[in-house]
Amino acid sequence: MDRAFARLVAVIAVAAAGAACATVAGLHGYSQCNEHCDGGSLAEASPGGPREDGSAAMSDDDEAGDAVADDMSADGGSSLDGTSDSSMTMAPEADASDAGTPNATDGAAPDATDGAAPDASDSGPTCPAVTDLDGGRLLLYYPFEGSLADESGNGNNGVATVGTDITYTTGKLGQGISILTGGHGVKATGSTEVSGAKTLCAWVSPATAATGQAMPVFVGGAGGSVDYYDVEPAVSPSAGACTVTANTLFMDNGACSTSALALAPGAWNFVCYAYTGSSTTFFVNGGTHVASGAQYDPYTLAEITIGSDLIGGSTTQALFDGSMDEVSVWSGALSVSDMTGLYNGGAGCRLR
Repeated sequence: MDRAFARLVAVIAVAAAGAACATVAGLHGYSQCNEHCDGGSLAEASPGGPREDGSAAMSDDDEAGDAVADDMSADGGSSLDGTSDSSMTMAPEADASDAGTPNATDGAAPDATDGAAPDASDSGPTCPAVTDLDGGRLLLYYPFEGSLADESGNGNNGVATVGTDITYTTGKLGQGISILTGGHGVKATGSTEVSGAKTLCAWVSPATAATGQAMPVFVGGAGGSVDYYDVEPAVSPSAGACTVTANTLFMDNGACSTSALALAPGAWNFVCYAYTGSSTTFFVNGGTHVASGAQYDPYTLAEITIGSDLIGGSTTQALFDGSMDEVSVWSGALSVSDMTGLYNGGAGCRLR
């Protein structure tokens, strides 16, 4: 039906363009001269008029008109001579009750490609505001949602080679990372100096059969003057000169600072190391332990590694055997209340 109508409109447009006489044709040879005729007879002005021999000449417009009629009839619509095709079905008129009611083809309901469903980076509640940081601030925040982007707004993105140093895996919230054997974990970047009070936090899931001397969550410093923020492995714990218990949090910087705070291997645990300048508060899943003693500093953010380090600059590789997520580093010691807020009853939360 639409095709036939379009052809009819085209015929009328062609006819109207005639310079001497515009003729509307197509209705079974009928032709009519309009006001642009130059005074000649209808037979002269209209190609559809009679010939000198009395026979009717068929113009191109007449042929087009009949073709339109044939097309309309073939399409199941009424023919231009008044006859109709009994197979034609007319669409019902829409009443007022239909107005404004979209159906399934209107695109009103979003499908999977519309982006309506949140991705991994949208999952999880937002953390409460930190209120007791003594003038400190968030220096870096790695949520590990398919990248090592720093979401603190400071641009201190992490550096690692996927497939060599890390791989992305299911995290505490959305995605996280696993440290690969033989890799070097994640290297932080940034020239900001970390000196005096500081806090380092992360969600970690230690492997149930982890072995070795220690599993670094963070390492800060360069060469042999470094602070190791560790989790002791589950099997055959041995931390050099430090006397430690399996699955517990401790720190080694030449002087051992140990705790009885135990992590659950094979599960997500929230850990923080909050240093005031004279003592460190260990935080595990809501529990705390305070150890006195100084830390090595200053060092820059670029001298912090996450999940791995070469011990004392040697070739001995220390790795965190397991998964990590939601890593943050702060200038200033977070209070127990603030760390408890980030723990969020075990549910975790997004800093940004």
